[in-house]
Amino acid sequence: MTFPKKKQKLDVGERRKHVRTDIEVYAQVELLQSNKKIPVTIHDISEGGAFIETQQKFLPGELIKIAIELAPGLITIQTQAKIIYTTQAQATEESTSISTVEAMESYVRRGHLEGAGIQFLDLSKKDQSFLHNFVAAIS
Repeated sequence: MTFPKKKQKLDVGERRKHVRTDIEVYAQVELLQSNKKIPVTIHDISEGGAFIETQQKFLPGELIKIAIELAPGLITIQTQAKIIYTTQAQATEESTSISTVEAMESYVRRGHLEGAGIQFLDLSKKDQSFLHNFVAAIS
């Protein structure tokens, strides 16, 4: 049984609605177009979203499903999520530059990681509660 590895708390100021906590936890993403499931590593998480490390290429605005095991074998939350930004170089020149505050923060904190910032879209009340308590416990 593998438990999430706690890292340091991130200082994100007042730009975010929810405070993100740096952590390492494993999850599984399902691509909606193909139903393909891929493992990912979450490097920070909040009640509103997370950063997922993955080699999978995403585009901002793309929708995915994600399952996050908060307590191995006990609590798994599942939700749909929206790709907000990526750290991978995309096909067009426009998308290879850092154009948002979130992308700059990501580059500064973990520029060596490839992945995406995601926003949770439809967490159930039960999963919202689990996630709130999880983030509070590791903060």
